[in-house]
Amino acid sequence: MTQITDTKQIVYDTILKYIYQEHELDLFVLNAKYDPTNKSVSIRDFFNSKHIEKSQENKMIMDLIAKRDEEGKKDLEPGCFYYYIITHPDSNINIGRKMQLVSEFKDTNKIDKLYYFKNLKDICASFFACLAKTADKKIEKFYKEQIDMFK
Repeated sequence: MTQITDTKQIVYDTILKYIYQEHELDLFVLNAKYDPTNKSVSIRDFFNSKHIEKSQENKMIMDLIAKRDEEGKKDLEPGCFYYYIITHPDSNINIGRKMQLVSEFKDTNKIDKLYYFKNLKDICASFFACLAKTADKKIEKFYKEQIDMFK
């Protein structure tokens, strides 16, 4: 006879496994593309032929560029780059300000694992049989309970 495991428990066990993951930073690497010549265009502007004048970069990337400028770091090279999301004292700060290039990551930096887990809310919602917003809260509550146990 096989033992059936509750799907919620499988999700919690998987999250728990990665909460305590310290040395496998490759699991948390994300990538993005910086293109200073990027010209994002709305459909309306495209059809109205206004797309030539419009130039805009991803807000997250622009926040990262601003943060790097404030810190006096060299300009980000155009193209793909790899980064982590690190913890920040202000939990409501823009995500671009929490980005840290992989090449500049230090041992003193700490990965914001809650950010990564909260991005799984859509997947977890189906396992929890609830809305994504509710899954987001369940993930955050579970994460904080686990972290608080070892403080």
